[in-house]
Amino acid sequence: MATNLLAKRVGARGSSRLGVLRHVLDGVDLHGECDLGLDESALHTLAYEFHFDALASAIPTRGDRARLVEIAWFGSAVADIASAGADAWHDGALRDGALFNLGVALVDSVLDDRHDARARALAARLAPEQLRGCLLGQSRLDGPGPIREIGAVFHAALRGIGERWRHDRSVLTQIETLLIRMYRSEMTRAASRADAKRLPVAFIGVVSDHGYRLLVHETVDRLGCFVALLDDWQDLGDDLMTGRANLFVHDRDLGARTAAARLLSCSRLLVRHRRSIDQIGRRLRDALDVTLLAAELAGREVELKTHAFLRHLLLP
Repeated sequence: MATNLLAKRVGARGSSRLGVLRHVLDGVDLHGECDLGLDESALHTLAYEFHFDALASAIPTRGDRARLVEIAWFGSAVADIASAGADAWHDGALRDGALFNLGVALVDSVLDDRHDARARALAARLAPEQLRGCLLGQSRLDGPGPIREIGAVFHAALRGIGERWRHDRSVLTQIETLLIRMYRSEMTRAASRADAKRLPVAFIGVVSDHGYRLLVHETVDRLGCFVALLDDWQDLGDDLMTGRANLFVHDRDLGARTAAARLLSCSRLLVRHRRSIDQIGRRLRDALDVTLLAAELAGREVELKTHAFLRHLLLP
């Protein structure tokens, strides 16, 4: 009840939410039609292969099987924005993007309760040396234990990514750096959660771009920032209640060093809530504008796919 009231207060739910979205989309033409991401058949094959039903039962806070399929599609759609062509590379990029996005979402759900024993198991299973070993084909992440299914999802994604980039050591090193940044941001106590929020989308885009095009990387980086803001706006009520990091409050979880700053941010959000709703709308619109500009500069195909993705995200 309290979470819902807070969410309405900051425009994340109820009629105010529609007002924010109207402001964000005012004058924006998300044009063009194109197929994007894995099709329904491929998604259901993935759901069967990686036991989405069991994952949904083990981590019910993330949603049912249909929700996990949707999360996987989002990852494949980001990969599709960055990937070009319709060959084996492209197909593998979409599959790995789907699995990586799903894995990140599942980890986020487990870590919401940092006293959960599975959180400690995840921190060990997905440690940087383990991620690097999997990327290089030297170790496995899908061993026994309470998070075996999550490990299997990450193992398949990283093994596929490592195989596609095995001939380019410099790119593998950059991929490893991004993985470590995400791990440290998500797993380290009192760390900034900004990289954990923004980098997954950028990571999927970078590893999916066979041509390693800088303008494409800029597009998925901007898209990652916009998606992170949108997610944190939608989670704002929950995060205010639980003390979790939120880009509209503080990039770190509630703690002794962040309590005062978070309290000030929360007070501003809730006391001056109409002004806060306007500010949230402007931040979202600014992030959307730079994403659209980056996509335009990256070329027609990237622009059309980015528009299709944003339509799905904002106009379901």
